Amino acid sequence: MLTLKQFKEFAPHTKYPDNWHDALFGKQTELDGKSLLEDYDINTPIRVAAFMAQCHHESGGFVYLSENLNYSAKGLMKTFAKYFPDEVTAKAYANNPKRIANRVYANRMGNGPEESAEGSLYKGRGLIQVTGKDNYFWFAASLEMTPEQASEYTQTFEGAAQSACWFWETNKLNRFADAGDLRGMTKVINGGYKGMGFAAPPSSADLKSYVKLKDGSVNIDGLNPAMQERLAGLAKEYYDRTGKKLQINSGFRDSLEQAKLFAKYGSPRAAPPGTSMHEHGLAVDINTSDANEAARLGLMAKYGFSRPVPGETWHLQPVEAHATPDNPYSPGTPIAVAGDGGKAVSPTGAASIDLTAQSAVEKVYADAAAAAPAAVSSTSTSSVAMQDVNPKSAADPRDLGLMSAGADTSMMQDINAAVS
Repeated sequence: MLTLKQFKEFAPHTKYPDNWHDALFGKQTELDGKSLLEDYDINTPIRVAAFMAQCHHESGGFVYLSENLNYSAKGLMKTFAKYFPDEVTAKAYANNPKRIANRVYANRMGNGPEESAEGSLYKGRGLIQVTGKDNYFWFAASLEMTPEQASEYTQTFEGAAQSACWFWETNKLNRFADAGDLRGMTKVINGGYKGMGFAAPPSSADLKSYVKLKDGSVNIDGLNPAMQERLAGLAKEYYDRTGKKLQINSGFRDSLEQAKLFAKYGSPRAAPPGTSMHEHGLAVDINTSDANEAARLGLMAKYGFSRPVPGETWHLQPVEAHATPDNPYSPGTPIAVAGDGGKAVSPTGAASIDLTAQSAVEKVYADAAAAAPAAVSSTSTSSVAMQDVNPKSAADPRDLGLMSAGADTSMMQDINAAVS
């Protein structure tokens, strides 16, 4: 698709153009002579243009590869005020990236508590960053790896490239590339339109304005960010049409809370700890009357929700979450895009739930290909700088065993012309 010369012109600041070009466009014997991009059906000029533009922006021109959470105390209080509300706490973590990651990513996206150290193990890595244990699990499963192996693999050229291809395929981004829909692509990858000039639908920040919580124990902050955004859309329209706020009786639960419920009620009323969608931040329980009214108004289908548990009309989760025969509590496929399975979605676009911590993108690069490398916005919950790639490649992934809104339209056009 792109020649090595074209790639060097496209990403002039990377130290390893040959390695990146080979990882993305080299013909691989294990792929029956196809390149990695071809194997993931990124195989037309416009698809390549869209994919490369997104990767360029996310990696600062193929220079950075993983989140750098090396924040000062002041930076922590500004960027992560929820986790570092005062100077004493912030100073205890300042300039310690591993501890910071373990704190801000604890009990989210499938990660365990801070003490598990899974926040740093499963922080954002790759050309389009894979973030959180849930995402690493699905990426690893696609290559018959363990999540731990996937974490290591994403720090190589091949792994960083393949994780981006997996993310692209899982979220069906070719459809946006084929349609020239940068807005739709932006929404899926970053969950927002900041810097794009689009009017955004209700966001996760709006959720609390349109719902009421049963009591102080209900945790909606721990919900998957895109789940929050999708729920905010439903709640706002429900309020606009009925004058009532949705009452949420249960949201995110940690494993201890789930264990207590299971001990009290048993199966099937309560899922065993470790298997509930609530623990992944992908389910809420609302008042049955609100759920029935929302369904009658067509809002469940419009915003991509279902009530899959027989007899539990109050339990909502994304339509993409399918149970497997051997574990009726767990999703059988990665959460992807609202509307799969024939379900309608909002005209403004229901939030895509991809199990990735999402954030709005920073200002669009006016000319990303020519810009000096800099920290850029990512699919993590913070603005991040990413560390340089490890030039040592991992073993063949088949032997081991799983963007951004700021992508410049002019860059896509340039690449499209180059590969046509």
